[in-house]
Amino acid sequence: MAAERRPDVQPEAEPAGDAVARAAREPVSKETGEQERETTGETSAGSASARRQPDLGPRLVSLHEVITRLRRECPWDRTQTHATLASYALDEASELAEALHAATEAQSGDAAQLAIAIEDLVEELGDVLLQVMMNAAIGEQAGTFTLAEVLETVEAKMLRRHPHVFLRDPDAPEPSDDALSAQWEAIKAAERAARADRIKARETRNS
Repeated sequence: MAAERRPDVQPEAEPAGDAVARAAREPVSKETGEQERETTGETSAGSASARRQPDLGPRLVSLHEVITRLRRECPWDRTQTHATLASYALDEASELAEALHAATEAQSGDAAQLAIAIEDLVEELGDVLLQVMMNAAIGEQAGTFTLAEVLETVEAKMLRRHPHVFLRDPDAPEPSDDALSAQWEAIKAAERAARADRIKARETRNS
């Protein structure tokens, strides 16, 4: 049985390398997950207010090390390329879409149905994340890009595309739908122009 944890106490982060070794010895079971949710006040279908947000840093680092090790030591994983993973990415995205619809429909059913749907959704989200992590590992090994760049890029994009959230005066009223639509078009136009400039600059350097 998993050791009980007080919801108000943040456990000390386990070193990523130790987590990798432990995962190889002790795969996480469905029962363990249920016990952890019970000890932190979570339910299978859980509400956002009942869930304690964990420290994602150690978890992300640990997963990154798992994927990096697979690229080194697994005969199948280390032979994969961006191209060979493309079909898997499409399959996983399709399965995630189905899980999203199923989770939405299950909200009108009983608690047991919703719990199963959410469990499936979490698994499918993980499968899509795996595709991101695996392709990032390929990029890191090739020296073309890193996972950190992926994270920085998407964060910068969200900040750039939501000035009404991150730059708005908290005392100012929220923008109207028309204002948001006009803002969106302006931001997209600026992004297209910036991308065109980057491509032109790259072509100039290579010519």
